[in-house]
Amino acid sequence: MTVHIERIKRLFPKDVCKNMLEIPSGYGQCAYNSAKAVIDNPEYNITYCEGWLSGHIGHAFNKFVDKKGIEHYFDLSQEYIKYKNNTKGGLKDVEFEKELPIEYVARTFYDDKVAHLITVPTTRGNKTYAQLKEIGFEELFFD
Repeated sequence: MTVHIERIKRLFPKDVCKNMLEIPSGYGQCAYNSAKAVIDNPEYNITYCEGWLSGHIGHAFNKFVDKKGIEHYFDLSQEYIKYKNNTKGGLKDVEFEKELPIEYVARTFYDDKVAHLITVPTTRGNKTYAQLKEIGFEELFFD
């Protein structure tokens, strides 16, 4: 299912947006960015999600459920790119694959000593990080 990605400025107060935009520090960090958005904002109902960007690129993003119970999706990695390049306009929608509990995500990152996509590979048709790990080859660059 394809989900619409919204700008964080439409979902959160200005100070929260400012703090969220300080999370990304470069490209290829979507899993870290998405996990950190959950961990840094426990007062909001935010979850970690994985899926596909542009139909074939494995990607992590977030879901936020507001006080009315309405689901919204946002993507700090796309926000970072827009902010860094000073471009306007919307963000690309993503194909939703799976939502994961933050405790599981944090434990996986801790055990593997790196933030990475968990349920999807970096590109459709390739192996996931866990599958690569089984054969002794972990891919460290994602996005």
